[in-house]
Amino acid sequence: MIRDNQALAHTWFPKGQQKKIPTFGKHQGVKLIGILDYESGEVFCIVEEQYDAGVFLRFLEQAVDRYPGEKIVINTCKDVITRSLTTCVVDYARDGVEGRSA
Repeated sequence: MIRDNQALAHTWFPKGQQKKIPTFGKHQGVKLIGILDYESGEVFCIVEEQYDAGVFLRFLEQAVDRYPGEKIVINTCKDVITRSLTTCVVDYARDGVEGRSA
């Protein structure tokens, strides 16, 4: 995630010496999901306001369409991709995408 948070750089202090820094307004950010084609160096990326299982599955569908017949290695993090989504990813194996839960 890329955040627009001006106070973030000023919030690191030694333990016991933390200062309160007021923040105003919303902390805006975007979620990026992407693929690096290792051979060509090409990057395919989508930008979303929210990140959930539906967004990830739509991204996988676009990836399969973009790289037909190729195997795609998915590196997922347990706290981002839930077990229920991992089950869906494994189902994609039939269409050329292999998934393995960590």
